[in-house]
Amino acid sequence: MKMIQPVIHDYLTQIFNKHYKMAPDPAAEAAMKFLEILELYKMELIIGEWVVPEPLPIEAMRPLSGWDKLAATLRDVEESGREPWLAREIQ
Repeated sequence: MKMIQPVIHDYLTQIFNKHYKMAPDPAAEAAMKFLEILELYKMELIIGEWVVPEPLPIEAMRPLSGWDKLAATLRDVEESGREPWLAREIQ
């Protein structure tokens, strides 16, 4: 059996305790069972921040013409401060 990281077990226990209104001891047991299921199916638990995607503007949904793509690329280069015309490959 793989070693259980105490921090992950603690996070899962808190989740079961808070969201499923479980007492601390049953929540800790449920967290252990959950980790066993993850190990059984060779799954990984990833802890991170939720990312909420920003909706695309209406202009981004329509197909772009060649001129629109060129203008968007030029605007991106100007906003980033890059100077691609000074690249060694172009010189």
